[in-house]
Amino acid sequence: MSALARIHIAKKDLGLDDDTYRAVLVRVTGKSSAGDMSPKEHQAVIDEFINLNWKPGRRNWKAASKKAYVRKIWAIWGDLKKRGIWKSKSRESLIAFVLDLTNRDDPEFLTAGEANKVIEALKAMERRG
Repeated sequence: MSALARIHIAKKDLGLDDDTYRAVLVRVTGKSSAGDMSPKEHQAVIDEFINLNWKPGRRNWKAASKKAYVRKIWAIWGDLKKRGIWKSKSRESLIAFVLDLTNRDDPEFLTAGEANKVIEALKAMERRG
């Protein structure tokens, strides 16, 4: 299977809308289209999707949230991990962070307002770097 096909499968498996998908591509490679990327850039995108908890070859491992704000939380968290700002690689560390901020034990159960609070806290961590 080609790397380009794997990228598109990961997009679908992670439930990314087009804007979120392209934002990941730009963040990782500086390009908004996977078709314009080199093989090395394809692999970098695949590696990022794996950091966002995509499991290659495991179809329907867990449906991504239908809520854009929940996907955004996971995407920012993945970026923080990649940049070394977030030290723990476990999903449970983000869940504990969400619980501390909102008293909800899963990002999926957040309201839009609660999610915004989490997103802003994650963005503040990004800015502090």
